[in-house]
Amino acid sequence: MGLGGEFYDAVVHAVGVVCEHPEIGLMVDEPHAHRQYLIDGFPYKLIYRERTDDLVIVALAHASQRPGYWKQRR
Repeated sequence: MGLGGEFYDAVVHAVGVVCEHPEIGLMVDEPHAHRQYLIDGFPYKLIYRERTDDLVIVALAHASQRPGYWKQRR
């Protein structure tokens, strides 16, 4: 498996973790309740927020490039 496959697997794993335990992510945008969860082994984070009946993935963002670019997304 190449690096792309490893990245895909790490993202799928992260999505599974936050779906099972939505409170696990660090709160990063307090007024809008966005949370972030770091992708294991890669410099990326999953940005998401909980809603009453589901979870919304807002962005898969690089940990250091263009910080906060996703904050305009609701």
